[in-house]
Amino acid sequence: EEQKRLETFEGAMELYSVALNELVRQTSAQCVERGRLLHQVWGESMAVVRGLVRMARVAGERQLQSQRKSDVELQQWIEACRALQAEAEAAKQARTDLDRAHADTRGMGRVLEAETRRVQQLSRKLATAATERITLQMRLQSMHETV
Repeated sequence: EEQKRLETFEGAMELYSVALNELVRQTSAQCVERGRLLHQVWGESMAVVRGLVRMARVAGERQLQSQRKSDVELQQWIEACRALQAEAEAAKQARTDLDRAHADTRGMGRVLEAETRRVQQLSRKLATAATERITLQMRLQSMHETV
């Protein structure tokens, strides 16, 4: 858009130049010195204007380059943020999975503790039964010996 404005401005300056050249011609017809002075002033003014237009074009190009660079940097930041968000979500999911596994492990630990107590209880009963068996065998043997 800035480019279009500059082109419109330059077109207007060409029209003014044509008009002023006619004015210089008419003024020179009456007084050559005034015509030359008017022509010189207009030429210097146009040189200043052309310099300003060049500076505006350069500034516009720099601004455009800066904007492009900023757009690229912004896109890189957005991509980095997305990657970090994905990483954070993955870490959150891993944490949830670990918490679930930990809870399952604790539950299994309780089951194992209960099973260990049951096995110990059965072992005690087995030991008691073995002792009673030995006692009964000894009594039976003692009874056979007395008979």
